[in-house]
Amino acid sequence: MRSRLAVEIEPKVHGRITELPVRLGQTVKEGDLLVTLASDEVAARVGQAEAALRQAETDFQRVTRCRHPAPPCRRNSTAPRFRLEGARASAAEAKAMLAYARITAPINGVVARKDAEVGDLAMPGKTLLRLEDPAHLRLEAEVPDSVLARVPTGAKLPVRIDSLGLALEGEVVEIAPLADVATRSVRVKLDLPATPGLRSGQFGRLAVPVAEADRLIVPTSAVVQRGQLDLVFVARDGRAQMRLVRPGRGAGRRYRTACRARARRKRGRRRRARLARPASRCSPTDPKRAL
Repeated sequence: MRSRLAVEIEPKVHGRITELPVRLGQTVKEGDLLVTLASDEVAARVGQAEAALRQAETDFQRVTRCRHPAPPCRRNSTAPRFRLEGARASAAEAKAMLAYARITAPINGVVARKDAEVGDLAMPGKTLLRLEDPAHLRLEAEVPDSVLARVPTGAKLPVRIDSLGLALEGEVVEIAPLADVATRSVRVKLDLPATPGLRSGQFGRLAVPVAEADRLIVPTSAVVQRGQLDLVFVARDGRAQMRLVRPGRGAGRRYRTACRARARRKRGRRRRARLARPASRCSPTDPKRAL
């Protein structure tokens, strides 16, 4: 079981973590503060870029005030303009890097993993947090390639969550184009409906139909046990009639049954016929019938 929307939070600049106001399992909204870094080096670069920008603006203003029509004066006005544009770009880049010192939540979700604490050194490529959306979960199953033809995209298949005792219906949304050489299976992803209690990482079972058969399915609550007998009551002509059944494999809250009422009735009629047959009397004087 995995979340359809998951984000790993990594810094873009180096720095010590000074603030980490979230805890594991906390719900956050988009834009909430997650991490603050002490980026003194980036702040120094911002000051350096702003100083270079002020110098470039001064040089450009000096050249633009030059009204001498000579060619050297006109040639000198081009280079200061390019230096001014480069200084502005450098200052904007430095300010953007400084903004990366404050990391905010990009999505609404839950803090699923926390791999850093206050005082740790953050650097690009190191994961600090992981956010997941618990409302949209997905089951990833390895399906044998021999039955993959019965799992088309868009099909709805039964999913069983053993830890919660839930029977859900998932929709096939993605099928991997390549099969695993070792296991000869293909990864299939199914979207699951929002259900209380479901969590990322839980184990689920996917039922793939491989054959079709006619079975009588009844709710578990309809099966009545009397001793070693399993009974169901059938409404017929406005009256309840009892039927003996043989429960098969359970499917959630339903039983797959095989009705034995007809065979039971036949055996019952034969037994009653034997009991109703008159017994012959034995006369003690009749040697052929004497015991």
